[in-house]
Amino acid sequence: MKIIVYGIEKEFPDNATVADVLRALDEPEKFLLVEVNGVYIRHEDFATRRLEDGDRLEVIYPAFGG
Repeated sequence: MKIIVYGIEKEFPDNATVADVLRALDEPEKFLLVEVNGVYIRHEDFATRRLEDGDRLEVIYPAFGG
């Protein structure tokens, strides 16, 4: 199936989860925010949130500091 990540269409196995995509992209699951089709996904749901063909996944790194 095709998922849009960072604005680029990429191929992933059917039934891939958010966690699967993050691992494939070598993105750490900790300390980042993820949106699928503009909806925030809780960190606890990364392993169970299945993606569908055409979904748009955005990875956001929050800024830390003062």
